[in-house]
Amino acid sequence: MNWKKLFGRPDTIWFPVLLMILLADCRRPVRLPVEEQAPDRKERMEKVNEFLVTKDQEVISNFISRMGWEMERTETGLWYMIMEQGDGPAVAPGKTVVYDYRISLLDGTLCYSSEEDGTKTIRTGYSGEGAGLEEGILMLREGSHARFIMPPHLAFGLVGDGNRIPARATLVYEVWVLDVP
Repeated sequence: MNWKKLFGRPDTIWFPVLLMILLADCRRPVRLPVEEQAPDRKERMEKVNEFLVTKDQEVISNFISRMGWEMERTETGLWYMIMEQGDGPAVAPGKTVVYDYRISLLDGTLCYSSEEDGTKTIRTGYSGEGAGLEEGILMLREGSHARFIMPPHLAFGLVGDGNRIPARATLVYEVWVLDVP
């Protein structure tokens, strides 16, 4: 290969540019898999997550106190209050559930409701609705009315839904189970 024909003389612009590209490529850092990165990174992330979950639970607990509600909390962090336990069939994994709902933020801002968006039908265990809603609905029977408060990790997480639910939102769900066919 004739380098002079391809690049011209070495003292032209091509030689320094090529040399810079080669040297820059050599300086690119090597990325290790997460497991092999600084061992304390995982620990730091776990501590941040624990901190956020603790803060979310404090905010929810204070909110419940201000509202005067008597709610219970599951091991996952879902707060619930069954206002009326129906006498129809129990919701079970794999069952279809038809329900009305209201979803709002702790400040009362309405995000979604069946009045606005229509009744929902889900199949428990396959709905993709979020861990908190599934967990709550599985406590109910046809004819039940319940209130759930879901911290972000059980609802729409760090990013929200990209529409009406903001990032890291704690949600208040009101659910009325209409049918468990």
